[in-house]
This record gives sequence, C-alpha cells and structure tokens, in this order.
Amino acid sequence: LDLFYSYIHPEDFDYVKKNEAQILTEKEFSKTRYRILLDNGQVKTLELIGYVITNEEGDITNLIGTTQDITTRIQAKQELLEKNQLLAVAENISEMGSWEWDPITKEFTWSDNLYEIIGFEKGSRITFKKYLSRIPEEEHEILYKHAQLSVENKNFQKFSHTIICPDN
Repeated sequence: LDLFYSYIHPEDFDYVKKNEAQILTEKEFSKTRYRILLDNGQVKTLELIGYVITNEEGDITNLIGTTQDITTRIQAKQELLEKNQLLAVAENISEMGSWEWDPITKEFTWSDNLYEIIGFEKGSRITFKKYLSRIPEEEHEILYKHAQLSVENKNFQKFSHTIICPDN
C-alpha cells in the first residue's frame, strides 16, 4: 500500500485517502479519478472503477476493480475546450457563426455567435423551418435546392443569402 501511495500526485493525496476511508465506511465503491506522479516526472490521470465484496455479516472481504489510464482522453478534452474557446473568439471578431445540420432530424446545432447574428435565443431548438423564418420567401427555393444538392453530393458548396434580422 505504501508503494501505491508513493505514486499519488501530492495535490490528490488527501482526496484519495478520503475516498478510501469512505469506501471502507460505506462499503460502496464509486468511480473515481486521481493523478499519479511517475518517477520520471510524468503525470498521468487514472480512473478507478471497483466493487466492494462483503461476507454474510457485512464485513469487507475484498475490493475488486479496474484502473484505466485516461490521460490522453483528459488532454483531448482540454484541447477541444481550448479550440472551441478560440473558435468562439474568432467568430465574434469576424462576426461569423458556425452550424451543423442533421438532414434526418432536420435540426441545427449552432454556435453561440450564430444565434446572436440570426437573432434567436441562445440554445433554442433550431429547425430548417425556424431558420427559414429569417430568410426572405423569394430565397427559400434556392436554399432548399442548395441543401438538397449538398446532401446528394455529400459536399457543401459555399453560397450567400439574405438574413432578416428581428430588428430589421
């Protein structure tokens, strides 16, 4: 056990000890994460999933579980978060927004800045019909054809259209 504790990252040591005490007291093991510090100075993040085995009297007889190195996953999440923050800043500066359209559900996923540009409440459900409410009716057919061609050709071609802002 001393060897195990010797690898726990100093900032996570108290958390790991507290978690261990809680497992032994409550006889329940919940998923947990902590960092270890290797001899070469490398820090890794581990995820532990386990079970407490008790006898008929309720005494703990075993703890069993798995440990997974999730360092790469944690780093990828952090990098994605940072890139999304940079994208949001770039969209704001350039007065642009980004979107994704699911042709099956006909729903859009929009960046926060696109909501602001189009004038819809941030986070509100966006459908093609709702989006069309901000486009002049004479341009609807062009937009439908463009969307249909994009799906058929599996290739989005750049084009422009008019947006009717709520404040005109």
